[in-house]
Amino acid sequence: MRQPHIRTVYPTWRVYPRVQYFRNRFLSLYPRFKTTVGSVQWKIRDHLEAINNLFEADLEVLIIANSECPIESVIVDQTSLPESTDKFHDQKGSKTRVCLCFIEGNVREPQFTERLQDVIGAFNNTPASEECFLFVTFKLSENPSHEQRTNLQYELDKRLKRRPHCWNKSSSVVFEVDGTELPLSISDYFEKLLYEAFSEVAICLKLFIPSEQLVDMKTTHFDFEKFVSTDNAIDPIVSGIRAMEIKSSPSTHGSEENIGSEGLLNLARIIKCLVLFTTYEKLSISSNITQAILVESHFEEKFTKQIKPSSINLLLEIKGIKKEITTVELTEETHMSYKQKINSLLKLIMTDILSLVQNLEKRVYQEGINLYKDVV
Repeated sequence: MRQPHIRTVYPTWRVYPRVQYFRNRFLSLYPRFKTTVGSVQWKIRDHLEAINNLFEADLEVLIIANSECPIESVIVDQTSLPESTDKFHDQKGSKTRVCLCFIEGNVREPQFTERLQDVIGAFNNTPASEECFLFVTFKLSENPSHEQRTNLQYELDKRLKRRPHCWNKSSSVVFEVDGTELPLSISDYFEKLLYEAFSEVAICLKLFIPSEQLVDMKTTHFDFEKFVSTDNAIDPIVSGIRAMEIKSSPSTHGSEENIGSEGLLNLARIIKCLVLFTTYEKLSISSNITQAILVESHFEEKFTKQIKPSSINLLLEIKGIKKEITTVELTEETHMSYKQKINSLLKLIMTDILSLVQNLEKRVYQEGINLYKDVV
């Protein structure tokens, strides 16, 4: 067994110019994408986060070869090489490892299989890395036949004890003759990862593009007819209502009760936290985005001016109920009655503030459209 040449080098992503270009765009886009969609459980969120981490990390190239394999032979742009590629200056920084197994020779020679075994054996003995991208390159003296390719891939599969999670035999096994196949294969592979990431971001952002109806602002994504508050929201809403101060003012019939401005501000915050946030999070819009837009548009102050007397009257009726609304103390029938009152109140309030909700949606979707334009 002959010990292969093993060398670790630290070029930058710039040695793959197209990858560097799309990498820079993605690293600029992704933080804004996260801000727009928030922490909602997107099906692709973990994948995009992994892509972001991969390209934020510095590039590390591990070369395992049966012959000399200079770094210049595995990169696209030699002019972008740093002065020293053998030292990694930030030892604590994360690294994306590219492992290159390089086997050179004549495939017809009996020793060629031994060289393959030596190189792959050395790779099997390297410490496993979660972010490892393996490329196996056969540098041959002549183009191999289909049968020779099949036999080499079989020998490779038989000897490869572990496969990185990104292993793809069709793109990770390279047959090289003129010296350009490997650099382009590496570049193409990472370009494809970025292209797929951009496509997934674009698909998500299409959800932010309004329909013609939404552009006309004749409807919203808030379904007033189907809205029903959850059991978990009932108690906090009722507690907030009970804590409101009542103002009495003289009238022709004695005195008239009303909710003061501070009470309506508290009501605005209740609606914001327990209704708007939860509703739009289900539509993949984070509470951070909703809050930022509501603050900028002075939602709470405008809210107090749009609540109609019918909503105030029902609010006072609920406030007048002395019993605590808990499933422990009340029968199910009574609890359902109170819940219906709360839902009726919330529907009235949401109807009162329809224009504010429409403005919220218009702003949120505009944020998504602007970001989508950057992607496409």
